[in-house]
Amino acid sequence: MVTGITKAKRKAAFGVDGAPTVLTAPTAVTSIESVVGSTSDSAQVTFKATDPGGFPITYDIDYLSDSDKIAYTNDSSNLPPHLAHPAQISLSSADANGDKTATYRFLTRAATGLDSHGGVGIAQTLNTRYLASDGIKTTASSSTLLIAFGQKITFDTSLAGLTDRSGEGNGTNDDQYHAEVTNGIHTAMSGLLMTGKRYFEVRIDSLTNYLMIGLVDAGAGASAVNYGGNTVSLIYQSGNTRYPGGSGTSITPSMQVGAILGFAYDTATGEVWFSINNDFGNKVPGTDAGWTIGSYSGNGNSGMKLGFTGGSSGVNHKGTIFRGNDLTYSVPAGFLTH
Repeated sequence: MVTGITKAKRKAAFGVDGAPTVLTAPTAVTSIESVVGSTSDSAQVTFKATDPGGFPITYDIDYLSDSDKIAYTNDSSNLPPHLAHPAQISLSSADANGDKTATYRFLTRAATGLDSHGGVGIAQTLNTRYLASDGIKTTASSSTLLIAFGQKITFDTSLAGLTDRSGEGNGTNDDQYHAEVTNGIHTAMSGLLMTGKRYFEVRIDSLTNYLMIGLVDAGAGASAVNYGGNTVSLIYQSGNTRYPGGSGTSITPSMQVGAILGFAYDTATGEVWFSINNDFGNKVPGTDAGWTIGSYSGNGNSGMKLGFTGGSSGVNHKGTIFRGNDLTYSVPAGFLTH
């Protein structure tokens, strides 16, 4: 084994001293979602380089926070605060040319303890440099990594209008629900949603007629969830009408089993944006002002909840919540996953 080889010796021996070249560039990670209180969520990125002289490649990574321009390394003593562990880098078997692909696994820190609010609402964008070194020269490939802490949407089945669904799906009443509601008699609401500008999706698993679903001022009681209320912003089953007021949405698809409903909201302003199968109609988040909750008192304090009611009669409806890495469509620009 030859050790201590210098640049001059290597060039003399092999006639090549070029830097490693990138074969597979790393992709940007638009969101690593870490559920509050969990350390299990992560993302993986692959990166592959080759050395013109045939020397083995050593992989590494470093970071620069987008907001305050603080530099971090892949060392436990100098990690970005949102990461619980240095990126775990594993190598594949060598291909026919002797080159190996590096897989980077990122493990996020539990949100609890990151700030006085248990990490809720925290997000960090990191400018990343994936590094490939042949021992003398290093090549960097730049990308980005967005870490956004998320939170499950909960449903208390002891409340009127909600039926236990723990025997289905994920085995809990978190991120899935069964609502049996009649307008003005039985209405249903989720637990408190995260504050800020957030986005989540609902897949319709089952449905009878006249569903009205949307966001509710959390400071209002369940009886306020009706199509004439001024503390709600609801979309009707046809998809092209929003209540209160019966305003047209220009959304083309209607709510059917399997449809994906998108909800973007801003707790600071009381604005809500609706989509069905990624069609936002005449109010697109980031471009148009949203539908407003008329007598919204949240302003980051009481906040919002997901609410259900029926139109002219009762409705029996099941839905599954998608967030973070489970989303069907992209998070609108300027928003974070719930």
